Amino acid sequence: GRLAADHLIECGLRSFAYLGLKDIWYSELRREGFAERVAEAGGTVDAYEMPRYRDPNKAWQSGLEQIGRCLEQIRPPTGVFAVNDYRARLLVDECHRRKLIVPDEVAIIGVDNDDVVCEFCTPPLSSVSRSGYQVGHETAVLLDRLMAGGMPPAQEVLIPPDGVVKRRSTDLIAVEHPQVAAAMEYIRGHLNEWFGVERLVKVLPISRRQLELLFKKHLNQTPYDYLRRARLDRAKTLLSAPRRTPVAEIARQCGFPNTHRFLMVFRDVEGKTPTNYRRDLRGLW
Repeated sequence: GRLAADHLIECGLRSFAYLGLKDIWYSELRREGFAERVAEAGGTVDAYEMPRYRDPNKAWQSGLEQIGRCLEQIRPPTGVFAVNDYRARLLVDECHRRKLIVPDEVAIIGVDNDDVVCEFCTPPLSSVSRSGYQVGHETAVLLDRLMAGGMPPAQEVLIPPDGVVKRRSTDLIAVEHPQVAAAMEYIRGHLNEWFGVERLVKVLPISRRQLELLFKKHLNQTPYDYLRRARLDRAKTLLSAPRRTPVAEIARQCGFPNTHRFLMVFRDVEGKTPTNYRRDLRGLW
């Protein structure tokens, strides 16, 4: 939930909704994490949750009704986090039926990173990946232990998600102020280059003080914080990819002047080194 919130907040969105399942533990956890992170950024979340039904026909109809209520009440542009990719796909389809533009009016992100659902959606669906590779690996390790007569773990084995896979359904900059939007667009287009706020001031052009005030007003963060977070998000995406890119190359692709600077910033923000972050995600390395 927090990863989805971070992603939508970085798109510049200020209105948020959650589409989930009532009385389902993982749906409640995702809603809580999403709402907590949005609250930290000064926003609120409208939650729309479908009750449980044994009858699949009632469940289907109830789901469509919840999606309809969500779209009737939101005020575009809004970021919607759905409990899974399937429900996010239904939301995209209903947006098309109601002539709502995705992502310009409704930005949508799901969970699971199901390639079939996400890639064959129009537009392709952004999703939080649940570390499927590591989940499978840890499951096999546990099953092997139990089959050999070993004891199950005393506590739950928790595997963190391995990041947001961004696709077209959240590809927007939802900021009305033209200079803030231009700064965000410039940052996103030049992440492989080493630059700071000084370059933004020259490119726009605008005074640094004014840029700081505008970012604080529209994004609730400084230009430096936004730039740093954008670099680290790209780094985490590269670290979680199946291909094991060297840390020095990741530092270069994310615009850090050298590997040492990358290690220092990553450890400061994430509380661990890039190598340990990748090891925690993949388990095998």
